[in-house]
Amino acid sequence: MGLWWRESNVSVISYSRHHIAVEVRSVEGVPLWAAIGMYGWPETENKYRTWDLMRSLKETINLPTVFFGDFNEITSMAEKEGGVDRREYLMDAFRGAIDDCGLRDLGFKGSIFTWQHGSIPGSTIRERLDRFLADEEWCTLFPQFNAWEDRPSMRVPTKIEHCAEKLRTWAWNTFGAVKRRIKKVEKELGEWKNGIPDAVMLEKFNTLV
Repeated sequence: MGLWWRESNVSVISYSRHHIAVEVRSVEGVPLWAAIGMYGWPETENKYRTWDLMRSLKETINLPTVFFGDFNEITSMAEKEGGVDRREYLMDAFRGAIDDCGLRDLGFKGSIFTWQHGSIPGSTIRERLDRFLADEEWCTLFPQFNAWEDRPSMRVPTKIEHCAEKLRTWAWNTFGAVKRRIKKVEKELGEWKNGIPDAVMLEKFNTLV
């Protein structure tokens, strides 16, 4: 894990409001693997878009790949506490996308739940919406991330905890900066959309795009 951390660079492959895909390369510019940050559509009627996006990205990126982020869905009722039961077809659609992409869940440490609504006992809803998913090639590349059975009480070995924390930190630093830049550009372009172009505006526009 340490080698790619010290001697690699990252290049953005594609991005949208619901994903950002990057290619991790060696210092010589050789593509090594891909990381895809996801934010799933929260609306029930749009969830299929998340799974279609996952399949499309996996099909077009021919590198060992890890997906991570907020998928806005659970895979089973074991990942939900409180509230009404999730409809089976919604969870099945998520499981189908995971299978179609050939991914495995990299598990978790600590609490299984990553999202909570409410704080009053008896009315609180907690769910596991965030996760890491990787294909077989990525797991082979990083054997220290061997998948394990998802159990809330299970402790992850210290070495895996350390590597996972590094990956989370790297992902936050990389994707957070890109997402903030995208939002800033969208905001500025939106403000100028109905304005009258002048030399200053055109010069600024060219620096943005």
